[in-house]
Amino acid sequence: MRQRRLHLAVSPLALSRFGYLGTPLPVDAALFLYRALLVDRLAPIWNVMVSNVPGPPVPLFVAGARLVGLYPIGPIYDGLALNVTVLSREDSLDIGILGCRDHIPAVSDLAVELHRELEGLAALVGVDLEPAPNP
Repeated sequence: MRQRRLHLAVSPLALSRFGYLGTPLPVDAALFLYRALLVDRLAPIWNVMVSNVPGPPVPLFVAGARLVGLYPIGPIYDGLALNVTVLSREDSLDIGILGCRDHIPAVSDLAVELHRELEGLAALVGVDLEPAPNP
């Protein structure tokens, strides 16, 4: 019930743009209508969200130190069990995984399995998963 109150406290516009500034108007409208009219009457439209967000193709620096990771946090809303957001950065992909512990009690296990599968895929195509040393 607490999560529901928190969910209702967030405006539909803020909810739709939390992790994705500039979402298309139809997405904003659909989320607004779902939240305003249907959230209490229908099951969620989806319960897993996977996104690929293009990030900066050049090195970034913070106070002179090179940024070595930029881990995304995707939107969370009522009914979402899992959010996986992939953010490209230079020649890397950073992955953020958020999950509802009621549906996925050990999200960290999912992260470990994802890493294991990515290692296997990288080995098949001859790609090194280890980040290059910072210049």
